[in-house]
Amino acid sequence: GAEARGVIEEEYGRPLEAIFSEFNFQPVAAASIGQCHVARLRSNGALVAVKVQRPDAHAIFDRDMRLLARLIGPFKRMQRFAHLNWDDALWELLDLVAEELDYRYEAAALREFRRTLRKHRKIYVPKLFPRYCTRRVLVLEYVQGVFMSEYLHATRDDPDAVRRWENANGIKAKA
Repeated sequence: GAEARGVIEEEYGRPLEAIFSEFNFQPVAAASIGQCHVARLRSNGALVAVKVQRPDAHAIFDRDMRLLARLIGPFKRMQRFAHLNWDDALWELLDLVAEELDYRYEAAALREFRRTLRKHRKIYVPKLFPRYCTRRVLVLEYVQGVFMSEYLHATRDDPDAVRRWENANGIKAKA
């Protein structure tokens, strides 16, 4: 939580409370480069998911890429692998990592998904709040949901509860 606060305040150049009226410092999800918190925007009261990059993400990836470059060195000199273009592969990987470490790319992709999938009534793409999206912070509409793994376990362990939940939410699952 404290690290998330530090990243957010560094990215916005002001206190977290200037942006969010509520902020849950306990993450609802976490991954290798970041974690997601639920918050409420001070400006309009919207409940949002705030994806915050770990402060050391860039340093870890830089270290890993340097290590990978050293590891492929011997393969580049081996005749058996001479047909492979190791430098291009490494460049491609570095480019992918750079995009992964900049949430503005993810924001652009979300805008495009929302635009192109708008006509599909059964597919919902959360609203993005671009004003609050930076290289290391992504803010989008928080959509309450159920993890598919939890749903599948529940269908096996408590099918009556699943049917009640489906009825309450207007869901008709296909077998």
